[in-house]
Amino acid sequence: MNTKIFRSFASLLSIIAVAFLAPIQATAQDDTPMFFQVRAVQVKLGMSSEFAELQKEFAAALTAADRPGRLVYQEVRGDIGVYYIVSPPAEVSSYDMPFEAPMSADKWTSWLSRFQDTVDSSTLTILRRYPDLAISSDSDSTPNFAYLRYRTVAPGSSGDYQEWTRSQLVPNLKKGGVRNRTQSRMVMGGNNNTWVSATFHDSWTDLASDGPLQHMGADARNAMLKAGDSMLVESENKILRFRADLSN
Repeated sequence: MNTKIFRSFASLLSIIAVAFLAPIQATAQDDTPMFFQVRAVQVKLGMSSEFAELQKEFAAALTAADRPGRLVYQEVRGDIGVYYIVSPPAEVSSYDMPFEAPMSADKWTSWLSRFQDTVDSSTLTILRRYPDLAISSDSDSTPNFAYLRYRTVAPGSSGDYQEWTRSQLVPNLKKGGVRNRTQSRMVMGGNNNTWVSATFHDSWTDLASDGPLQHMGADARNAMLKAGDSMLVESENKILRFRADLSN
């Protein structure tokens, strides 16, 4: 594993815990901080079981130390060796806080050594939440799946894409019955022209439904989607499964 990446991960691990993929119940008027971190971890081939045991150990240590919990997700289509560990929303100033391990020094050294043996690489991204582009859920439970849509717009188009999302996409998603959606944008550690939306689902059947825009006429639907697509330079979709056994 790249030493620089590993040291960066170790120094920030204390605040990697929960929110990008978890439904954030918030409105534009709430006091929830606007930024959060996402750690994508590429696990070595054949080391998934060892990685999972380490995450369980770390989660137990966080609980014992009365530290914030975390949710862990895993890609279930594509590269299934990639896991996502996400921090709760936080003020940017909190990232200046010194790291404090959730276990004794000896145990922490052992944990880090074993962790290093299981991981090929890790990437840390800070994103900004956009509550006005989100659709809140009426449930407190964590759904089984998250469908992520990465949309990178041309330079200078983020404002127009944000307005298209707010005025056209979100109202029609609501009309189509979507009740659990978040929207964010990369600000550090990635392309700041990349927007990430997440919708949450309980089953594969739910994921495979016809979609929430079927209430629109075909011409209106195609025109709306074409307007959004005209601003894009790259797009990617991912399906993640919630790993309750690795979360706390």
